[in-house]
Amino acid sequence: QRLFDTLPHKPEYDPDRRTTPQTFPPFVRPTDRLTTVEPIDTRPLLPSSPVTFPRNYNSYIEVSPIQLSSDNRIRVMFRTNDRNGVLLFIGSLNPRPRFIAAEIVDGSLKVIGEDGSGPRYVAPSGINFADGEWHELDIGRVPDSEDYYVRIDRIERGQMPFSSRPTQAQSAVYIGGVLDAMYNRLPASIVSRKGFTG
Repeated sequence: QRLFDTLPHKPEYDPDRRTTPQTFPPFVRPTDRLTTVEPIDTRPLLPSSPVTFPRNYNSYIEVSPIQLSSDNRIRVMFRTNDRNGVLLFIGSLNPRPRFIAAEIVDGSLKVIGEDGSGPRYVAPSGINFADGEWHELDIGRVPDSEDYYVRIDRIERGQMPFSSRPTQAQSAVYIGGVLDAMYNRLPASIVSRKGFTG
């Protein structure tokens, strides 16, 4: 017997639509016997085509500019044995610093947000991110808010207020480092003066 024949509500077929409405009931009923459920694995999925940043510390990727004031999200997966380096920089330094950045400092991951009212940080303690294992950094706008969330290895580690009012300008996006000329101009809130390797 086909699966659809056993369901209380069969999906209706509409030839004018490309998809069929999903009207299925839940497959788990109160009378079903449940087996032991394994805990959800919070480790990141492995990337299919990773990019290697060599130990010369001057490599980086520049991608299409985005608006920090809009509902953007960026997700970066990384692994390294190097204990220091700029991992991510989104924003600008002129006329005044306005950015979201991430760096590895002494093996710890630090996310910095600067919207013109002073730097804010999300930095989980007691975790070594220079362990040669894959990690995932996910930064995005909290819905209906001016805050950005920071998730590391699929766990929310904190939120940063980040005002969308000062500018609607496009912001450069650098991964793995920044332009050589920018390192000396980075504010003191960003400790690293070299790029990421890994």
